[in-house]
Amino acid sequence: MSQPELEKQMTETVVLVPGIGLGGLDLYVLARLLRKHGYIVKTFWRNPWRRDLAGTAQLLSEMLAIQETEKPHLVAYSLGGLVVQQMLRDNLQQKVGRIVLLGVPLSGCLAARRVMKVPGGRWFIGKALASVATKTDSHFPVGLEIGSIAGSFNFLLGLILCPRKQNDTLVCVEETKHPDVSAHCVLFVSHTSLVLSEEVSKNADCFIRTGAFLVNSEKAVEKL
Repeated sequence: MSQPELEKQMTETVVLVPGIGLGGLDLYVLARLLRKHGYIVKTFWRNPWRRDLAGTAQLLSEMLAIQETEKPHLVAYSLGGLVVQQMLRDNLQQKVGRIVLLGVPLSGCLAARRVMKVPGGRWFIGKALASVATKTDSHFPVGLEIGSIAGSFNFLLGLILCPRKQNDTLVCVEETKHPDVSAHCVLFVSHTSLVLSEEVSKNADCFIRTGAFLVNSEKAVEKL
């Protein structure tokens, strides 16, 4: 990368949006990796587990409204990607840069549906995920550049929750594809490793800079 390109990149902001988990603490390594690529990195410190999707989306919109940069890029992990989708649908005037989704179940979530069938399962996965586990028709507003990264390394739990499906332990690869996604790639990482992997951060950086991934890039709509 040339010096002018690096200087320009160091003025660009990336906002990280967490999924169910530690409310942003689980994105610490990813934030550090993206800072090494020259970005100003902010984290949306909200856990969408117990809130409904619309409420969390509104909080994200309020955070973006006070950012100094006009069009921050978004990197969203797991359920955080659905928070981003809801936020953009509810706030059509919201300006954002490129969007990178990490292990986001855009077309329903088989693992969540299976967990919901056991006693206490619906409470365990939370209100937001339960509300979208069976949804396959949600769309992003037009005109956005969206890249989706899926993981394909699953532990034993993935064999139980997503049998006979390529998955990252919690989310099936096919669930990360969507007609609104302009580029899609599959990396050999687990769901947890999506926010720990240097390879993932390099591909996220490449998409933010160029609108394409480094490896295995494909038009997601062609795979549906």
